[in-house]
Amino acid sequence: MEEWIIILIILSSVAALLLLALLISYLTYRLAFYSNRKSGNAAYLKKVMESYGEYAEGFEKLLKNAEDSECERVFISSRDGLKLSARYYHKEEGAPLHILFHGYRSRAEFDMSGALYECMALSHNVLLVDQRAHGVSEGKNISFGINERQDLLLWCEFARERFGCDVKIFLWGVSMGGATVLMSLDLLLPENVIGVIADCPYTSPEAIIRLVGKSIKLPVSLLFPFLRLGARIFGGFKLGTASAEKSLKEAKIPVLLIHGAADTFVPCEMSEKMAMDAVALGVDLRFLKFENAPHAMSYLENTEEYGRAAREFIQEILERNE
Repeated sequence: MEEWIIILIILSSVAALLLLALLISYLTYRLAFYSNRKSGNAAYLKKVMESYGEYAEGFEKLLKNAEDSECERVFISSRDGLKLSARYYHKEEGAPLHILFHGYRSRAEFDMSGALYECMALSHNVLLVDQRAHGVSEGKNISFGINERQDLLLWCEFARERFGCDVKIFLWGVSMGGATVLMSLDLLLPENVIGVIADCPYTSPEAIIRLVGKSIKLPVSLLFPFLRLGARIFGGFKLGTASAEKSLKEAKIPVLLIHGAADTFVPCEMSEKMAMDAVALGVDLRFLKFENAPHAMSYLENTEEYGRAAREFIQEILERNE
C-alpha cells in the first residue's frame, strides 16, 4: 500500500511540474508572440506620437501623407489560412513596385511612411503590407519573420499575377520588417524581385528576444526553453528556423542595409556584423549608418541623406535590369 502512495506522489509531482512548465511556456508565449491588437487603439497612437519626441512633426506629416493618399485595400490568403491585407498605392501603370513591411507590434503607416513617400516621389507603385496579426490582417501570433517571410513570398506572387512578370519589385522593411525581407533572401524569390532595403533589422528572432529579455531584467537563459516550447505549442512555429544573418549570406540580389548608431533596441552592431560577413562572401551590399538615429528613426534623423541613398540605390538597380 505504501508503494502505491509513493508512486501516486511521484506521478502527481511529475504532473504538477509538467503543468507548471506548460503555464510558464504559455506566459512567455503571450509576452513575446501574442498580438493583443493595441496598435488599433487611439491611446496607442497617442503614445507613439509622444515617443517620436523631436521627430514628431516630421512623422505627423508623413503619416498624414500615408493616410490621405488614395489607395486600394487588397487581400491574399496565407498558407495557414489567414486573410492578409495591404494598401495598394498606384502612381503609374507598369512602374516598379515596392512591397513594404513594418515592425513588431507597430503599424504599416507608422514605420513605412518615409519609404512610402520616397517611392511615390519616384512615381513608383507601392504595396503597404499589414503583417499577420497587425492592422487589418488576421492572426494572433507574431513570429518575428519566421512565418512572415512566407507571407512575403505570397505578396510577391500576388504582385506577379496582378501586375505581370515584367514589373520590377523591391522589398523594403523596417525593424522586424527589415529582418523579414532579409530572411526571404534564401527563399525562391521571383526573378523580378531585384533589390532589398532593410532598415534596422535584427540578426535573428532568437538573438533579439534574448537581447530584449536581458534589457528588461528577465532570466533569459532560464526562460528560453519555455519560450521555444510556447512558440511551438501555442504559436505553431519553431523559433530557430529562420535567421536574417544566415539568409543575407545567400543573397543573389543587391541589398541596402541601413541602421542608426544610437539604436538601443536593435543594436547597430547587428547590421554591422551582417554587412561585414555578407560582403566577405561576395554579396552585393551597401551599408549606411546614421550616427545620431535611434531605432527606426534614421529617415527622420536625416531625411535628405536617407532619401538620396535609397533613390540612388533603386535607380542604379533599375538601370542594371533594363
